[in-house]
Amino acid sequence: MYLGVEYLKSNLFLTSIMDDNAKVIQLSQYTYEGLLHLLDHRDISVISFNYDFNVKFGSSLSNRVVKNISSKLFEYFDYRVVESRNDSYEKAIIYSDVEEFFRKVIRKDLIDEDTPEGLEQRIYNLPKTGIKLNRNWISKDRKVAVKQLNAVILSFAAYSYGVRNFDFITDENSFYIIPKYRYISKAKREQEELSNNST
Repeated sequence: MYLGVEYLKSNLFLTSIMDDNAKVIQLSQYTYEGLLHLLDHRDISVISFNYDFNVKFGSSLSNRVVKNISSKLFEYFDYRVVESRNDSYEKAIIYSDVEEFFRKVIRKDLIDEDTPEGLEQRIYNLPKTGIKLNRNWISKDRKVAVKQLNAVILSFAAYSYGVRNFDFITDENSFYIIPKYRYISKAKREQEELSNNST
């Protein structure tokens, strides 16, 4: 399974777990200790964190938290940070950029995520990527909903790494993974939904 982790504040994280069919099977909030408990009891092969690439690597609070957790996950569970396209670990940690993925999918100006229109723009475009998410799980609180969607995209980045369908982006300050975007037609989505409902 594949885990996306979005840092909320202080000791809280929003997480999304995705299965081998790109279906979100859990959308939950955890403390740091709860996150460690989750990893100790679930078979998670890839963990993806959102990283703020608009600031110097490691200089924002969220980046420092992510870096610290990454080192703890190596220490406790032997997860290793992917630093090149060819790295292949049984337990991998990757960094991703949620907004860059949305720009690839939406292919026009992104509306600010903090507005109702920006949130709806992102939710509306999710199925086109192949991500399967029960919309009823999305919070009515817009700020929480934005973080939930980020966690979902992060779990998709982890999934994309697991199935080797990603772009590896690197520059002098950073390296991260963006899922490759392949449009899933509405007809194909409906056909898959019918076959899933008939089993």
